[in-house]
Amino acid sequence: MRDGAVNGDLRRLSGLCALCVLAAAALGSAVPALLAPVLGAQAAQLLGTAAGLLAPFWALSRLSPAGTPPRKDGGCAPLWSLALLFFGAAGCGVLLSAALFGLLSRFGLAQAEAPLPQGTASVLLYAANAALVSPILEEWAFRGVLLRILRPYGARFAIAASGALFALIHLQPARWPLAFLSGLALAFCAEQTGRLRLPVALHILYNAAGLLLLRRAADLPLLLAAVAAVIALPAARAARPCFPKPDGAAACRAFFLTPAMLLSWACILYLGVTA
Repeated sequence: MRDGAVNGDLRRLSGLCALCVLAAAALGSAVPALLAPVLGAQAAQLLGTAAGLLAPFWALSRLSPAGTPPRKDGGCAPLWSLALLFFGAAGCGVLLSAALFGLLSRFGLAQAEAPLPQGTASVLLYAANAALVSPILEEWAFRGVLLRILRPYGARFAIAASGALFALIHLQPARWPLAFLSGLALAFCAEQTGRLRLPVALHILYNAAGLLLLRRAADLPLLLAAVAAVIALPAARAARPCFPKPDGAAACRAFFLTPAMLLSWACILYLGVTA
């Protein structure tokens, strides 16, 4: 395909992805607000997560080109290096998100983490949403649907774009570094394995660890993040030969520098700092 045709396709795809992300953010916020008085906060939040991911990304899969399926023969990176690479990326993301949270807090633009719910039923629903429903649906949406659609334009571009949109869906800017870096690592895992099993398992494990450990002491998340970042160095070295070749700079410009995509970032940034 000629560059002009590719850029045109990417701009159209950028508009669809921007609408998808905005719809996901709107549904993820509106459904819990509407249903909370009837079902309770945690049940409504779980349904909001499902509605916000299933409906927009199903529509995106129907309206977009078929894309390219992942390879089934597996990549060259060993599984242990992929797992350590993910936890190292997440650790770096935690440190960067903590720093960004501190900076935004100075200007009153950061939101504190919501307290854990009270009551057995609420805690179980909260845990099910955070450690099961969200990881499975997010992997299906971002490392399944989105990565498949973006893959024809280059592996590095697809990984970077899916990671950026994964960050955007998290709304709060302080969470963007963590979501972006972990999204990159999960997309790389999906590319290397050709399946969603490893990304889903790592995502579930990380979220479950967050529920069990990271809320118990204020300094524990940063300590664990620093340890994870250090132990990931040998994993990154082992996986480095498998990193995609540079191929995505022009595609990233065509995809992200469109009015629809820039507007979606602006809208979600506004929601994130004013909600």
